[in-house]
Amino acid sequence: MPISTFAAVLLLVQPAPLPDVQIETLGDQAYRLTVTLEGETHPGSAQAALQPTALRLCGSESYVFGRYSFSSSEAAPASDDAAGVASVTLVQNVTCGAEAAPAASAAPAPPLSETDLERLTPMIDGLTDRYFSAIDEARHADSLAMTSEEMTGGASLADWSRTQEQRRVETGTPVSRQIARRTWYISPADVPSGLYAAVDYVASWQRQDECGYLIWFSPDGVIPFTLTRQELTWLDHGLDDETRAAMRQRFCAIL
Repeated sequence: MPISTFAAVLLLVQPAPLPDVQIETLGDQAYRLTVTLEGETHPGSAQAALQPTALRLCGSESYVFGRYSFSSSEAAPASDDAAGVASVTLVQNVTCGAEAAPAASAAPAPPLSETDLERLTPMIDGLTDRYFSAIDEARHADSLAMTSEEMTGGASLADWSRTQEQRRVETGTPVSRQIARRTWYISPADVPSGLYAAVDYVASWQRQDECGYLIWFSPDGVIPFTLTRQELTWLDHGLDDETRAAMRQRFCAIL
């Protein structure tokens, strides 16, 4: 049935619906906002989507975006006929009022020597093993204790536990995991100065396969490393071999 001209005009002028934003009050004029956008993977798009809510909460006062965490994914298709859905979820702290003065930058981290790598690589491997063991064994307090607030958005143990338990419902029990690559970064741009270790991995669960990476951070390589970021992609076991190989090539570290 053809769409009438009047209906078409209405469609053109209808504003796009605002995404659903969850609001948690942290204190006087302080909030934690959570939003999920489908069809997007960049956290900047999600932060832009939070601006109308921040304006509504703070009214005539200015607002400052503070600590945040995000996860993005591009789901593998379950079959050749079903396209995956990309999405990004952002947890962002917001404070109403004037912006505080920025903290002084830390001194740049020194280059890594062979001796440094000999000391630090087993440390990162050990941390990675302990983190994944805590995840696999549902020791939620232990896994949360290894993460930074920047990664979790300040999530409580109850929140973290619910997220992990829901994920276990979807994935089933763990089967195997293998580290594919380690990459070191020294004071990259636009993040706190220090040492970053990226650990790429692949894993298999009862109902899905997983690939992704962890990023461990220490300001100087002596202060204990904390997990500051995790990105992952799920590959459903319903994928045929050809599609699985293509998705693994696109999203996973190749062993």
